[in-house]
This record gives sequence, C-alpha cells and structure tokens, in this order.
Amino acid sequence: MSDSYDLAIVGAGLSTHAFLRARAALHRDETIVVIEHEAVPGGALRHLLPAPEFPVASALLDPTWWPARVELRPRATAVGFLPATRPGALHTLLVREAAGTTRLTARRIILAGGGVDRPREHDQIPGTRPAGIVTPSFVLQSLAAGYLPGRHALVYGASSVAAITARRLVEAGVATVLLPPLASPAPPLESVTLRRDDQLIEWPVDTLVYAVGLVPTTGWLKGSGVTLGEAGEVMVNESGETTLPGVFAIGTVVAPSPDHLRSIDLGELVARTLGGA
Repeated sequence: MSDSYDLAIVGAGLSTHAFLRARAALHRDETIVVIEHEAVPGGALRHLLPAPEFPVASALLDPTWWPARVELRPRATAVGFLPATRPGALHTLLVREAAGTTRLTARRIILAGGGVDRPREHDQIPGTRPAGIVTPSFVLQSLAAGYLPGRHALVYGASSVAAITARRLVEAGVATVLLPPLASPAPPLESVTLRRDDQLIEWPVDTLVYAVGLVPTTGWLKGSGVTLGEAGEVMVNESGETTLPGVFAIGTVVAPSPDHLRSIDLGELVARTLGGA
C-alpha cells in the first residue's frame, strides 16, 4: 500500500463510479486511491437500490464491480486537506483510519464526499425536538438491519428518495403517508391534518421522516482554499475544477440534490477533463 498517488478521490458514491467507469474507457495507466468512510463503496444511494426511479444508478453501482487497478481504502475518513504550495508539488490529504491518522499525497484530488440528509434543525423549524424525527438514511439503514422506525409514518419530501423511502416503509408494514413540503412548517409529530378536496383527514403518526434535501459534507474543507458557495457546495468551473489547480469536485458536494440529478454528468465531465492529462 502506497501513500503517494497520481489521483486521490474522497468518496466512493455514484459520481465516483461514473468517473471510474468513464476513466477506464480512456485506458489511463495511473495510480488511483479512493477514500471511503463506509465499509463498501456505493454511497448513500446503495441503500435505496435497486429502484425504478434510478435505473442508470442501479447499473453503475453494481456491488460486484470495482476496477482492480483502483485501490479502495474503506472505513477511512478525510479530515484535512493541505493543497500544494507551488506548481508541480503534491497535494496532501489527512486520512483517519482505524490505525490512526495518516498522510496521503497525490498530484490531483477529486472531492466526491457527497452530502448528508438535511435535518429539521438546519431549516430552523420551530418547536420541540421529540424522538421520532428521522432522516431517509436512518430509515433505510434501520430497515436493512431489521428494525422498524415506527408504526405510523409521515415522509415529508418531494424527491425520488422520499418516494422510495415511503415505499420501503409500506413494504415493511408501516402505515405511511407521503407528503411534499408545504410553504408552512412541517406538521406536528403527534398527528397530521390532510385536506382531500373539502374534507379534512387526521392522520396519527409516531415517525416523521424529514426528506427535503442534502447538506454537502464540506465542512472539513474550510480554510483549505477551496471556495464554497452559500449552501456549502464546492464551486467549480466548466471543467469541474475548483479554485485550486489540480483539485476537482463531483457529485452532491457540487450539486446537493437527494436525487443526484447531476452526479453522473459531473463524474463523466471530470473524466473527460483528465482524459488527456
């Protein structure tokens, strides 16, 4: 295992898979390492798939596929980034693993660490903080482990991720309502009033799945020189490069959508950008 590479990628989700598949087609001979905080690659979407809403992603995230020439470091988290101080110098990533924190250097870096479900607190919705308010990721991982997060659920969100989460809850035997976000704050946890035509319907719930968006996982980049937008997203140019030469970004750290609307395109864009490098 080396500590110096041609290319280091932070995150092994959908955009990284799109990049690696496109990069393999270009027959590049280089040393590549991927840092992934989970035990296996795939990112947050792997808990949703297969699903008809994500036909392309289901194929790209085939769990049996991983390029042999690409080193995967699972259960590892990038906690610091020291950009090169002069042209031609190497970038440095600080990586926390079970054995401790190590330094890893690379000529180029791709930031693809994804995002986390946007919590209720992020949107400053007033009210108490009772148990039972959860995110789609929590629900999907609970169901995968054989646990029910509740018996009566409201999934609050308009994305495909919200719809799949609601469907998985129904399949597990949880009485579930899927409700897109309203202009007013989210309904109270004890019950929800729904309007159907002119009739009001009370729906008791013990679980509110707040599924309205993603927050990019870019806090660790503050102070590194990588420019972030108002929502914490990484700013890139038309080639996918950040404000630091040799540092690129793809996926939901650039376009934080729960449905990964641009993840595949961004991964393939940077693959083309680096194709002649």
